[in-house]
Amino acid sequence: MRHSGKDSRPSWAGEHVYGCGSVKIFLVTENFFKGGMDTVLVELCNHWPRSDDDLTIVCNASHPGIATYREKIKRPVTILAHSWPVFASVQARIPRTWWRKLFIPFLKYGLLAYHVLHFFRVFKKEHCEAVLVVNGGYPGGDSCRAATIAGMLHTGGGSVVCNLHGLAAPLPRLLVWPEYVVDRLVAASCKTMLVVSCAVRQSLSGRPGLEGHCPVEVVHNGLSPLARRGPVAEELFPLRPQERYLLMLCTYEEGKGHAFVLRAFLEARVAHRDLHLVFCGYGCPAEMLRVTSLIPADARDHVHVLPFLPEPGNLLAGAYLLLSGSQEFESFGLTIIEAGCHGVPAVVTDVGGMPEVVQDGMTGYVVAHQDPAMFAQRICELVENPVLRRQMGSAAQIRAREFTPERMAARYAVAVHAPARSLVP
Repeated sequence: MRHSGKDSRPSWAGEHVYGCGSVKIFLVTENFFKGGMDTVLVELCNHWPRSDDDLTIVCNASHPGIATYREKIKRPVTILAHSWPVFASVQARIPRTWWRKLFIPFLKYGLLAYHVLHFFRVFKKEHCEAVLVVNGGYPGGDSCRAATIAGMLHTGGGSVVCNLHGLAAPLPRLLVWPEYVVDRLVAASCKTMLVVSCAVRQSLSGRPGLEGHCPVEVVHNGLSPLARRGPVAEELFPLRPQERYLLMLCTYEEGKGHAFVLRAFLEARVAHRDLHLVFCGYGCPAEMLRVTSLIPADARDHVHVLPFLPEPGNLLAGAYLLLSGSQEFESFGLTIIEAGCHGVPAVVTDVGGMPEVVQDGMTGYVVAHQDPAMFAQRICELVENPVLRRQMGSAAQIRAREFTPERMAARYAVAVHAPARSLVP
């Protein structure tokens, strides 16, 4: 296990005093992409209301967002990056042969038990007093579920706060019973489950081992206004002064709907030849190549595939519209708030928690995720009506102020410091 912290800390950073209400809190996550969850963890740490609490982030060493934590977290935080084998990575290396399906369950639950043991040892060695698990979905990262169970073994039943940033997947048909058992263990471990949207809470109905077995509370993500830093559009792709661009800011995962947005854009561009479409986000070369291959030859001068930008503030602020065409697993939509902070309205699909953030017809438009023609029509309405676009942009700015990191962090702190939940009926 590798220990690292901030490169420069206040002189008092190592002088943690326990007692007087202070708690040593472990924030556990598993991630493989730079993106919204990193932003939330940074905001959570920077706005944690109790300065005497001792925060430690635990995550897989392969996560590229660790550099983001070190750079952007301003308060003293310890980072523990482990190199334990993670199911998502190990599974990808198993050859696709006839015995693969038979072997996967043994691997999955064997690694789960392995992680429970290792997290328990770390929590004990580091004198952990509270555990906050930040999971990208459910089941999400199996090491996150393991940390939840290990937290119960270390600090007692009903003592862990579990935070879900993505929708819960239904029980897999071939693993119903082992998944149900693990879900019941996770539920017994939690004092509360904090979810980022009503859509995430509703998705828990597909996990009978969780639903009704632990308290669930919706706490929307909070975000500080994104500073206008980084390159402007003209530094990234050719853009004439009179031309405008539409921005899709997300990872290059297939479910994000790049093909859907591209199809709508090409339809809108028939009447508006000056429009550009910009994809920007984190993704491996193969994922970016997949998106690039979708672009017709006659549109390549107006569709741009950009890599992840550490500072996308200027690019976002200069966009005419923010687009999100997600087809699945979009639990919230942080970029909608980021765009709103700069007065940029959004056109999004009706997936997950995005309709909870975008007020349809006021701060942007919400469109059915199977209707690219209507998506194109909504783009055209705002392109053809700059006054309406400015009105929606102003409303989006006001809406964005409701999602503050201070409010989010305060609610998380209350949950972490609350007494353990009694498991006696």
